[in-house]
Amino acid sequence: MFPSGSRHSQEMKGGAMMIAKLSGKPLVPMVYQGPVKFSGLFKRGNVKMAFGEPIYVDKRIKLTDETMAEFGNTLQAAFDKVDASIDPNWVYIDPKPKTEKIESN
Repeated sequence: MFPSGSRHSQEMKGGAMMIAKLSGKPLVPMVYQGPVKFSGLFKRGNVKMAFGEPIYVDKRIKLTDETMAEFGNTLQAAFDKVDASIDPNWVYIDPKPKTEKIESN
């Protein structure tokens, strides 16, 4: 599961920090570059994965909006670093992009 709360990357959410803090276990940035849809896994193509350094959350830290935003930036930077180490030109395509809801009057 991604810290974005899904199976593909999006904006980071604070739950990852809370889980890491409560469990005492690190978050390990992992990047996957390959097919996004399950059916794409059966085609011959390159799948690349890489892991970053573990990121620990101090159990004594208070979970405030500020500390969670700071941690989110740290975590995003770690993912970006691992992502760039594989293929900095990789483009992620959301298999089901969110559509805007049109309000009717």
